[in-house]
Amino acid sequence: MVCPHCGTHVPDDAVRCPACRAELESTVSMGRLEGTFCPSCGALVVDGQSSCPNCGMPIEAKAPADPDAVPIVERPTIETEMETAALIESAIPSAPDAAEVARQEREYAPPTRNLAFAALLALLVMGGIVLVITHPWNPLAYDERATEEADLSHVGFPGERETLSGQDSDPNAEFEVQSADELSFETLSDSYSALGELHDDLEESELSLRSALQANDQSALVSGAHDMEEIALSASNLVDTLYGVDVTSGTYVEERETLLELASWLRNWSDALEAAWTTAAEQPGAGEDEVLAPLVAQEEDGVDAYRRLFEEAYPSSRPQVTSTEE
Repeated sequence: MVCPHCGTHVPDDAVRCPACRAELESTVSMGRLEGTFCPSCGALVVDGQSSCPNCGMPIEAKAPADPDAVPIVERPTIETEMETAALIESAIPSAPDAAEVARQEREYAPPTRNLAFAALLALLVMGGIVLVITHPWNPLAYDERATEEADLSHVGFPGERETLSGQDSDPNAEFEVQSADELSFETLSDSYSALGELHDDLEESELSLRSALQANDQSALVSGAHDMEEIALSASNLVDTLYGVDVTSGTYVEERETLLELASWLRNWSDALEAAWTTAAEQPGAGEDEVLAPLVAQEEDGVDAYRRLFEEAYPSSRPQVTSTEE
């Protein structure tokens, strides 16, 4: 017989299916009938009937059996109080018993209480790790920076600051706090020295240009043009630095304006010199007069006018410390 639960063929006297373990006590052994299949609906028609019991189509009389023909597969039938009905076996197993499914779910499903407990335990563990790492009750627990009280009211801060922090500094070191005027004077002094160095670079660059032109050394002209670009960039950066000096207190306004004027003269000289270098590098056939034309245009008595102004004013333009004490 066939198991009604999973479709497995089992012995007729079996009380339990060896495949799905279903009880088979109430299973009825079904007999088998010989017949032919209806060509219209496919139902099994018992031998001797002239029409299909399912669709009513006439059935041709069965020809004598051919000994070489393939035998018709027998199908099970169900005996009922009514006339014997033909059945076609299905390969699809019957639906499982609802009670059995519920029992298996109860046995294998983890209890909701256990899941809730595991989730709560994981939350507590992660929360503890976060608290240990962050120290919200003491954010500076791992701060190794040195601190020291200081009064910053004289450099623009309102009142006193409780601490000054310095990364990786000596906790016993003394901090020197500079005022805004002290910082401004320091920047102006550094800029004054940078102006002198820029003058020397421009003077050397112009001499190199004239020498390379006389020697008709094109490689030196190309190399010198590249170096001149760096000098011109330094001149522009120096002007920007001077414009950024804080003179809101009014102490070093004149000193900054003087240095800005010196820087502008050097930048004018630098612009003309850079134009000459560019012509020499990009136009190998240009003559000396054509190359030096930008420099000659601003010469007075054979000397660049802006260079002369700078050299006359520079020695007396050094910034001097101005006392702000009353």
